[in-house]
Amino acid sequence: MSNDFQKADPDELTKEEYERMKEEKLQYTLDFVYNNNPFYREMMDEEGYVPEDFKTFEDLKKLPVINSETIKNNQPPKAEKNKLYTPGTDVRRPYQTSGTSGNPKTILKSYDELENIYEEAKRGFELYDISEDDVFVNYFPFVALNPSGDYGEGLIDKLGATSVPISNTPYPPKIEYSMLKQFNPDVIMGLASHVDAKGRIFKEIGANPQELGVNVISLAGEPVTESRKKHISETFGAEVYDFLATTESGGFAYQCKENESLYHVLDNFVHVEIIGEDKERLEEGEEGHLAVTNLLNPGEESAMPLLRYDLKDIVSEYNTDIRDCGCDINSSISISSPKREAWEFIVGAVNLNAKFVEDKIYNHDDIGEVTKGYQVKLDYEEDEGDIMNVLVETNEENLLKEKAEVTEKKSPENKAEEIAQSLLEHQQLRDTVENMKSSKIKVNFVRDIEMPKGKPQRVKDLRD
Repeated sequence: MSNDFQKADPDELTKEEYERMKEEKLQYTLDFVYNNNPFYREMMDEEGYVPEDFKTFEDLKKLPVINSETIKNNQPPKAEKNKLYTPGTDVRRPYQTSGTSGNPKTILKSYDELENIYEEAKRGFELYDISEDDVFVNYFPFVALNPSGDYGEGLIDKLGATSVPISNTPYPPKIEYSMLKQFNPDVIMGLASHVDAKGRIFKEIGANPQELGVNVISLAGEPVTESRKKHISETFGAEVYDFLATTESGGFAYQCKENESLYHVLDNFVHVEIIGEDKERLEEGEEGHLAVTNLLNPGEESAMPLLRYDLKDIVSEYNTDIRDCGCDINSSISISSPKREAWEFIVGAVNLNAKFVEDKIYNHDDIGEVTKGYQVKLDYEEDEGDIMNVLVETNEENLLKEKAEVTEKKSPENKAEEIAQSLLEHQQLRDTVENMKSSKIKVNFVRDIEMPKGKPQRVKDLRD
């Protein structure tokens, strides 16, 4: 990359300069992995390619798609050592994924890579008019080798802003609320479930979260519906946005302020592709898996390069040229609101997503306000077929007495049945429950749902 590009603000480049900068990054990244990383050297040799064969991003499709299983199969305990590691590279931090969709993966990051993650997160947050003058409350978890809290602190440091990293502090709610009022936070960031829970707890002790004066709440780490974001927004009296961030790539796609259905990809930092079942590139507007390639600046090193890595998030791609939102950011690609494959499930041959269930809960005027969390627990009984049991976590004593078991569309008699009946608005689900008699919906209010540390497990499948 030319010195001019290395010093330039990506958002101040012309479209032609921006595209040329990305291609220079791609070519350097391919040179680096081929000459320094044995895993990719072997892959490219097997495919019969050298770095000079990759002139544009379209050429990336020559390489195989890798995924989480690739990482797991090439690191302990399945392998003697981490085969994706670039020998001789200084590792700044090892991280592990949360493991909510299976065994955790270890991801290694170099000094260069972490600095890029922090710098690009700063660029993304500036979309929401966040600056060094703001005070952040960091509710991302600091759990074991999970990167959420650390990535958040790196972003705040790059901004030069003030951080209140309160996520793991054991303060009673009244003391925590008092501390927050003392700092007058401008920004809260964290998992939707954690931020939502804080708002509910503050109201339970008689406090008003809106009096904290928060302006922006930024969510990441788990899929979240617009209805839940609206609920959080009303609780705190703040604008709520979410962004797509992963252990493997950091934060790289940020929700548009003007069009909530679009997320702008920082594609000078992470190249994205939408791929189908056969790993082919999909056309604009088609829904498929999101694959990422982490890009390096010339002269930088990667501890664990990831090329064409399938995140298993499900999105559609849109060319930036067709959006007219007014966001002052260079981005060649926008994507739709992501859905996690781990949130996908099938009931009676009907494909569903936990976001569909979340939307019904948080759109309910009475239940959304008092919900601590939820989980879809799937089971099977020979005489009943698939059973979709929706557990709604709450402290409301009157709700804890209610439950529902639904096999047909009818007028609900309590709040649990209202949620169950709202799920039958999905015509295919209604057909399999009411007409095919191959499935059943249950709704139960419970005081507590057992969850793993870190990200909540929204779908738990007990079927063989």
